[in-house]
This record gives sequence, structure tokens and C-alpha cells, in this order.
Amino acid sequence: MRTRLFVSLLLANVVLFAASAAPAGEKISLISAEMKGGYYERAGETFKGVYPDLFNEAARRSKLSVDFTLVPWARAMASVKRSDTALIFPLARKPDRETQFKWLVPLISEAVCFSSVGTPADSLDEARTRKRVLGWLGSSTFEHLQAQGFKNLIKVTNTAKIIRIMNGDKSALFYYYCDQMQSFVDPGKEQIRLRVGAPVYAEESWLAGSKGLKVTDAISRFTKALETLGKEGTLDRAIEKLPK
Repeated sequence: MRTRLFVSLLLANVVLFAASAAPAGEKISLISAEMKGGYYERAGETFKGVYPDLFNEAARRSKLSVDFTLVPWARAMASVKRSDTALIFPLARKPDRETQFKWLVPLISEAVCFSSVGTPADSLDEARTRKRVLGWLGSSTFEHLQAQGFKNLIKVTNTAKIIRIMNGDKSALFYYYCDQMQSFVDPGKEQIRLRVGAPVYAEESWLAGSKGLKVTDAISRFTKALETLGKEGTLDRAIEKLPK
């Protein structure tokens, strides 16, 4: 009798474990680099910013959970390319990347500008006349200037170098996303204050996965929720409220 009871309890526990384990497959893995200024940052054990808010709301609507990872951008790109489950954001959609990723849903169209401590440039032609144009190595904005054949392009990989060069040369330019320029380099405006020029280029950034991504029912529900949030203007409104 005891043996029979033990087996029944064991089977019940197995069923309960299987039931509780099933939702684990309903988790969306999201990876990106840090974006300061209210976009995507770690806050202790959690993540804050307009992107976590957007994805958490999409997960709530599609009855899923999300798992965030924050690593340097180059590692994020490499990790996603090797994975058949992880998703990367916000990834600029460009011709040379078209066949490297599976594009799921557009997130935002981001304007790109030149900034300066002195007078910013309002066009690519004007920027060509400057002695120094700084671009963040590995970014799509840097690659854009490379493709345009800029001869005065200087690659940078840390904000301290940007601050040092631009404070020392008030004609030097930094090329990046208009709304994120100051928050990326020095969000507190303690070491540098950037003046941002007119938009000269626009990139459409997407949520994407690897070529081998398995588009599960969970991912389909998640992207559908994001499409709805996009139509509602959720991310655009959140970004407009961020301090410039």
C-alpha cells in the first residue's frame, strides 16, 4: 500500500514538474549593448529603459516572459549569429546585413547627425571639410561613413577619447544617432556639451535573429504584439519623453 502511494505521489510530482517546466519554453531571449540615457541599462538585477519597457509590455500582451542580456555590441552580434533562439535589438537593416539575419519586426527609424562642441555639420559634404570626424567602431553609423569614402574618419571605441578630441578641437565632429548623442558620450553633461546638427541620414532598426532562427509560436506572438505597439506609437512616445 505504501509502495503504491509512493509511486502515485512520484507520478504526481513528475506531472507537476512537467507542467511547471513547460512555460520555460515560452521565454524570449533578447540581447543588446548598453544604451544610456534611458534606452537600455542594467539596474541591479533588472533592466530599465524604453526598450525593456516595450518588450515587457509585448511579453505581457502575448503571455510570455523575456530574458535580457547586456554585453558589448560586437559580442551581441556574434552571439545572435550563433544562436537559433536569441534575438538582437535594435539592429539597423542595411543591404550588407540583409542575408545575414532574419528580420522580424521594425522598431524605430533613427535619424543620424553630426555633433560638435563648436559648430556642427548639417550635411555629409560639410563634414568632409572638417579635419576630424569621429565614428564609433563597429556601429552602423561608422560603416555608413566608411561606405561614403570619408578620408577624415577616426575610429573610436571609448567615450573618453571622444571627449578628449572634441574638447581639444571644437571643429571636430561625432557621427551618431541624433537623440542619443549626448546621452551616449556624457549623459550628465559634466565633461562635454554637444551641439547636434540637422539629420543627414536615417536608419530603420529592427528586432532580428540569426539566419537559422527557429520562429516558434512564441516568437510569432511576441512580434505580433510588437507590431501592434508600433502602430500605437508606444516606443516613439517613450523616446520623446527622454531628456535630450
